[in-house]
This record gives sequence, C-alpha cells and structure tokens, in this order.
Amino acid sequence: MRLPTEVDGHPIRDLIDWRWWTDQARFCVSYADGSTEEVERDPQTGLLPARFEQLPPIFDQVRHCVNDCNFCFVKQLPPGMRDSLYVKDDDYRLSFLEGNFATLSNLSEADLERIVEMSLSPLYVSLHSLDPDLRQTMLGQNAARGLANLKRLLAAGITFHLQVVLVPGYNDGADLEQTMAWAEQQTGALSLGVVPFGYTRWSKLAKEAGVTRPKRVSGCGLAENDQVKTALQIIRQAQPFAKTMLADEFFLKAYGAAATDKLPPAAYYHNYCQYENGIGMLRYWLDQQQLTDDDGDSILYITGEAFAGILKRYHKRVLAVRNDFFGGNVNVAGLLTGQDVIAQARPVLAAESADTLVLPAQMFNDDGLTLDGMSLAEISQALAVSVELANEG
Repeated sequence: MRLPTEVDGHPIRDLIDWRWWTDQARFCVSYADGSTEEVERDPQTGLLPARFEQLPPIFDQVRHCVNDCNFCFVKQLPPGMRDSLYVKDDDYRLSFLEGNFATLSNLSEADLERIVEMSLSPLYVSLHSLDPDLRQTMLGQNAARGLANLKRLLAAGITFHLQVVLVPGYNDGADLEQTMAWAEQQTGALSLGVVPFGYTRWSKLAKEAGVTRPKRVSGCGLAENDQVKTALQIIRQAQPFAKTMLADEFFLKAYGAAATDKLPPAAYYHNYCQYENGIGMLRYWLDQQQLTDDDGDSILYITGEAFAGILKRYHKRVLAVRNDFFGGNVNVAGLLTGQDVIAQARPVLAAESADTLVLPAQMFNDDGLTLDGMSLAEISQALAVSVELANEG
C-alpha cells in the first residue's frame, strides 16, 4: 500500500492529518516516489475511493514510552515472542484513534498544540496516581511531565478516559480514594477505569520475592483470603464515585461464580467506553446470553481460570486452562497461548473425546495468531479436533 506523504502540500504523518486535510470535495495527494494524483469524493455519498479505506493509523513511526513503570506488562514478557510484542508504545495518536492508553509523558509542545487545535477528544490516559513521589516511584522520572500535560489539556477542554493500574501497597487505599475523587471533579474526565496489577513469573517484583506464582509479591500480591477481602473493599470504596468503573476481575475475585448476580447493570459501564480494558466484558456477555438446550458432551469449551466458573453455569464441559506460559497471576482468556491449550486439552480429549473445541476469540489477534504465534488451524491439527471461536465478551 502506498502511503500519502502530503495533501495539498501539507505533510501527512498519520490518519489524523489525513482526515483533517482531506475534509473537502477535492484535493491533491503526493507520494514518496514523487507522484501525485487528484482525488475527488463521490458527489452522492461523500466517500473517498476504496483504495483509501485501509490506511493505517500511523504513517511514520509509533512513539515509544519514556517511562520505567515497575508494573509494566511488556517488561514482564517471556523471551522468544514476536518482536512487535516487546514494543512499548505510548502514542497519543493511537490513544485518539484506537483507544490505546498513553501517559502523555513524551509529548512535545507541538504535540500539545496539535491536540488542542484539532480537538483530539477523547484521549485514553493512564493516570495511576496524583501523588508526585508515588508517581515517580511507579512510573519513573518522567511521571511529573505526564500529569502536567494531562492537567494542561483538561484546562484546554480536551476530554479523557482515565485508568489506574492498581498495585496493592502502592496506589491503593487513601491514594486510590484521592484519585477517584479528583477524577469525579474534572469535567473533562469522562470515566476512570480501575484494573488490577497483572504480573508474570518474569516480573521484577515477583523475582524479588523469589517466587513464580506468588501468594505475596513485595506487597503487590495478597494471599487468597486477603484478595477476596481486598476486592470487596475496593468495590465498596468505588461505589460513591459515578465516573469510576472497576474491572471485571474485582467482581470475579470478590464473588467467584456468583459474580453474575453481583455485577453492576450495563449503565454502570458508561456505554462500555473501557470495554477493551477488561471493564464491562462480563456484563455485556451476560446480557447477550440466550439460554439454549444443553450442548452435551460433544463440545469442550476452553477458557482462562478467571472466567471458568461463570462459563460452567452455561455449558456442561468447560476446561479452565492454567496460564503456564506467563505464570504469575495471569488468568484471563485473552492471554491464553496455543501451547497451553494444547498441553492441557490433549489429556482431557484423550480421556473423553469431543467433536468440537471452542476457544475464546480474544486469544487471537487480527492476523489470527495467539501470543505464541499459533493459528486456529495449527491448534486444531495438534489436537485432531474441529476448533471454533466464541466471543466471551
């Protein structure tokens, strides 16, 4: 695909520039090879020619993160995965275009001016904490810049969906209370999502504790009974704040399979504005369910440990796959790998065969690959069974 470099002489760096400068009936596009073409919108529909429909969001280079977060999931990835998975992107353009969370720590003055001029709202921003010292401890030396940029853009009328990655022993308790109260008071803060800290066995915090599937990790992991108590406390703590939404994991940890009866209604999730952040997936899934006849023994459903208790209320055969690939407290369906599915489903199918294996669609990226690079066909071949996809949220 040839990417435009200019429109009517204006440089084009991304899809934002493209949409900005092509908002007219006719314009001239330039390309890197020096060629140009006149482009016209369809006079009836106002649409551009079909060849422009698949332009990528970024035409130049993705902005990299300048922070050093102690909870960064990318830093906890095992070796040997695809190179793209190790990229620590922190790009406000992907925040606006695709809902990726950014910290705003790497913005230049030109970036700030562009966001305001083009009214790039809403942006999705990782907040984590308001305390300067705690932010520096958690995010590194550039943390203050990110918060200052957020406040400046809020004052300029830019709106935000915010998130907190909650790390027990760091930004919980009174600090979380302060963060939720602050967000509630900001006109430009549309929502505040709170998600739990996820760690793998490669986590620096886990290594410091000398464990790979820890009950305690340097104050960041809690024994099982304490996790339930803590989840209930966080749910109660968040109740007074209308903009605050909690990730599904808190309700699953607090109530287990009974979470289906304890979840907030759909309105709580503000039109599912942080759905891709794992907030509201379970409520949406439940509201879409239609009770059908039992599917018997012919189908084996695969999911992560977190969702298995819920799924067992709807299907007879459910296998909760333990995430040995990542370890730590990783237990969601979206982070399952093909090798873990194969290793744990094979003995189950050998003992009691099934006609079909149903995998969560969240396991696969847009290219149809799992995190360890396996396709649906490869999993099917390895297990000698038909494989289908189901959406768990």
